[in-house]
Amino acid sequence: MNKLFSIFKKYWLASLSIVLFVSLLVWYFLLPKEGGPVTERAKDIELYKDAIRPGQSVNDLINLLGEPVATLEQDQYKILEYPSAFSKYTSKIFTSEEKIEFIREPVKYEEERKINSYLEQLGEPVAKLYDESLSLSYLGYIYPEQGLAVFAHKTDGIIIEIWYFEPTNIGNFLTTWGKDLVEEPADEPETIK
Repeated sequence: MNKLFSIFKKYWLASLSIVLFVSLLVWYFLLPKEGGPVTERAKDIELYKDAIRPGQSVNDLINLLGEPVATLEQDQYKILEYPSAFSKYTSKIFTSEEKIEFIREPVKYEEERKINSYLEQLGEPVAKLYDESLSLSYLGYIYPEQGLAVFAHKTDGIIIEIWYFEPTNIGNFLTTWGKDLVEEPADEPETIK
């Protein structure tokens, strides 16, 4: 023991450095993180729960969710992509002039998350339309006055995607965010036998 103490005394600076380094490693790897990196926290934030809404500033978005995982340009919009609860797809947030204009959020498949909850709360939609970029098995329930479009499976009602936009009327919606939606799909989906 005396020998160990004399070595420590002789090399006290090196010993202190090693103890400090090991302590930092333990702190970094073993202590729980508070949410992890900001882009990791984005997975836990459900956009539809008023965390991020159309009309808010891009600065608010970045302060809450951090930097996007990807950025695209489409027409006059800058599209910021963030992780979604459905890990295969990203949430797409369309911005213009530093303001959020439109959110397209994929929804994690959950048996209990169905269109009926929206129908009970909001009533019948103004329109029911198809987005041909999604499977034709999914029908869009359009609530333009609420700034909401919910896409759910036609038969079981399970929600696959939600769109958020500033409240408007059906005419304006159909010339902007809904311009590619159709009343009847070109081809009916194949049924699995």
